[in-house]
Amino acid sequence: MKWYIYFVFLLTALLLFDDFVLRGELDNTVSNLEEKTTQLENTNQNINSLNSELDQTNEELNQIIGTLIETKNDLNNTQKELEDANTQLHNLGDLLEETKQKFVDIRDEISNMETSIDESIQWFKENAYLPPSLKSFISRAKAKCIDSGTLNLACVPYVMELKLDFIYKYEYPDKLYSIETMVDNKGGDCEDYSLFLKAYLNTLKITYNSMKLEAWSPGTDQYIIYEEDNTFWYHSGSKKFIGNLNELYPYSICFTTYYNGSRFEGHCIVALAEKEIDSIEDIGNLNNALAFEPQDGRYKGVVGTDYGICAEGNEDCIYSIESISIIITDSDLFEFSEGEWRSYGLQKDNAGLLDDEIKKILGKFR
Repeated sequence: MKWYIYFVFLLTALLLFDDFVLRGELDNTVSNLEEKTTQLENTNQNINSLNSELDQTNEELNQIIGTLIETKNDLNNTQKELEDANTQLHNLGDLLEETKQKFVDIRDEISNMETSIDESIQWFKENAYLPPSLKSFISRAKAKCIDSGTLNLACVPYVMELKLDFIYKYEYPDKLYSIETMVDNKGGDCEDYSLFLKAYLNTLKITYNSMKLEAWSPGTDQYIIYEEDNTFWYHSGSKKFIGNLNELYPYSICFTTYYNGSRFEGHCIVALAEKEIDSIEDIGNLNNALAFEPQDGRYKGVVGTDYGICAEGNEDCIYSIESISIIITDSDLFEFSEGEWRSYGLQKDNAGLLDDEIKKILGKFR
């Protein structure tokens, strides 16, 4: 019985010890739980704070995403605009190339035009004097038309007919021929005669610089123009001194002789100016020049008195009787057209200026 009581006591003591141990462990566990709970609460607070921050961040991200979407749309629109601009630039590049080629073509045309103008100017220079092939004609005219230092202008066309078979020939359409071609054609019209006489006077001026020039005026006297074997050829008129060759510059001038609204006629003679005409600005130098008929040496009057020079702005001038609208010098042809004077020299200057402008434009294409 005692052992039983001892066993119970021992069991009770063991249980009490276990209870003590368990209580201690329970207290530790409770303490740990409380600590864990505190940590968990702190963690929950942190999580709540993080959730709040995350919500704010999500809101900001949503705003950023919205901005990015707008930016993407803007970029897409910009990309389309760039593609359109690139297409336009490509088309513009093609257009610029075409334009550049057109400028190059225009420049080539200008170059060809300048060459043509140079050739035209050279033509007038070459035909400003009689060619060497007319040496025998010049000798014959000297022998028959010059007497005591005076040139009988009426005699020259007469010798032209005798020596060269040179007679008046109507031409249509009108065309300027070289001196040699005129001789080959055995004549020409009024401008051919005026060019020939102008060239003859220029040639004569080289060796007979002090030569006096004599024309004739209609009258009742017998004005002798040519003599051969005591036979005389003459016009009914009297001599008319028109100047010293060394003081004068011969020019071919053409003016209106008839106009009735549909039919137009003109005539060309030779004018002897006291000053040279090298440009449009010099055309006024023709005023007061005495003129003669190259086909028979007759005195024709004074420029500015008997003939008017077409003035700038007067487009109808060319239809007015006795109005000078064409002047041929030793290096150029001046023509009045659409109210202004034009010339090969002016065209060359304008072509040169235009060529310079095109060079500048083409330089910008590089």
